[in-house]
Amino acid sequence: MRKRIISLLLLIMICIGVIPNYSFAAEEGKVIYISMNRANIKDLQRIPVLKEKLSKSGYIGLMNTRGDQGNDDARSYASIGAGCRANVVNDEAISFENLNDENSKIYKASTGENPKGINNLGINKSINNNIESGSYGSTLGLLGKTLSDNNKSVALLGNSDIVENNQLKKIRNTGLICMDTSGRVDSGNVDNITVKDLNMPYGLRTDYEKLTAETKTYYKSSDALFVELGDTYRLDEYKLNLNENTYNKTRKQIYSYINTYLKEVFNMIGENDVVYIVSESPSTLDYNNKRRLAPVIKFSDNKKGLLESATTRRDGIIANLDLGVDILSEFGLKNKAMIGRTLNNIEKDDNINYLSSQYEKIVSINNIRATVVNTS
Repeated sequence: MRKRIISLLLLIMICIGVIPNYSFAAEEGKVIYISMNRANIKDLQRIPVLKEKLSKSGYIGLMNTRGDQGNDDARSYASIGAGCRANVVNDEAISFENLNDENSKIYKASTGENPKGINNLGINKSINNNIESGSYGSTLGLLGKTLSDNNKSVALLGNSDIVENNQLKKIRNTGLICMDTSGRVDSGNVDNITVKDLNMPYGLRTDYEKLTAETKTYYKSSDALFVELGDTYRLDEYKLNLNENTYNKTRKQIYSYINTYLKEVFNMIGENDVVYIVSESPSTLDYNNKRRLAPVIKFSDNKKGLLESATTRRDGIIANLDLGVDILSEFGLKNKAMIGRTLNNIEKDDNINYLSSQYEKIVSINNIRATVVNTS
């Protein structure tokens, strides 16, 4: 009997020895980053699937969106990717495009680097501007470079393109988050992802059927997927051309499209995946009313609460330079040149009400300070 027990134990030990190590480790998840720019907390709650999910899970924070020497969309996106306040050139020189024969030659001639699936053809202008005019010594593209250096594949989908004077103006700032230091992203689609729709701002909208299909495709082939929804930005930029009724009708339709898309995303992801939904800048109206923090949601488990950062040391308030650092931390990575801090999750059941209340106090204090300064 004793020999049988010893033999059985030896057999178990042998079996354990030949089982691969990865069977004992939790499978590493993927990161899905969704840019819903120019939205606020109330906007997010107008999307049914988000409202329902936030009632049960999700950590939420309000983000300081300042860049280096400016507070605009591009600088905020670039600061996320740099992990430090960053400076870039204007939108016209931020030119992310799908790789083709012509632009591959243009890119290589200007940078000396081999192109990837998506490339910022004007990257040198932003790099030079950040070096010459920057105050923080930041390096553009550290998030993407760190992921690439550690064999993590990155994909980028979507754009916020608009039409001005019958000409397409390319606005693809999410590339500033996930590009490497040479302005490259492994794969994706930023060119062929919109459709003509005369009921939408600028007669354009994101092709959500195509976006959904390509999200599923690139989710399988990449470790980190960055998606620019685009329509919330277009709506905010176009708002002055609408009256109250048409604005509300258009917003409702856009949120319906986004709701359908997010349902697909949440049904697609695995239990170890992390989803960020981010507004990189406040709406024009919020900004003018000194409501200059923008919402960030992080879905990483089945709990709910607030995001906390050592950068701000205030529950629920974070900085844009923290986001890139936090994304790296989800892969167990870091880059010492990125000065942002990882985000902490603080459990709090009434997180949205609490954060909204704190935000009102912040806005009131800022308005009082502005009044004192202007009258002194």
